[in-house]
Amino acid sequence: MSSQKQEEQITSNEEKIHRLQKELDAVREQLEQLQRFRFEVEYDELVRDQPRRIKRAGSDPCDGH
Repeated sequence: MSSQKQEEQITSNEEKIHRLQKELDAVREQLEQLQRFRFEVEYDELVRDQPRRIKRAGSDPCDGH
């Protein structure tokens, strides 16, 4: 392989690396958004279920009331 061909290959590879790094950054951002969304959904479900848990605990016939 000639020196010019090697330079062209290196430049091509560097461009591919740069493009892949940008794609990876975008995927990482999407992952962070999904994790935040998942946390929010789990939190909302926990908060929504909380009154039922309290109500069930209060209506337990074994609680001494």
